[in-house]
Amino acid sequence: MNAEPFLLIGLIAVVRRVLAVTISIEQSLGTPEFDRLLIELGVLTALVISLAAALYFTRRSSRPRRG
Repeated sequence: MNAEPFLLIGLIAVVRRVLAVTISIEQSLGTPEFDRLLIELGVLTALVISLAAALYFTRRSSRPRRG
């Protein structure tokens, strides 16, 4: 089973959530919710990096090796 489509869908979903949180941060500037949204944005950023790395290594491992 190939994991690449699942990683791509996850990456797209996380990027969409990052955009939504960014809009929420802009609207909640100066409120108590601001800190929670910044933490969520940091966690989402780490998730984007890890999914992108997993996608990179999945694609790299499925390539045929040169002899």
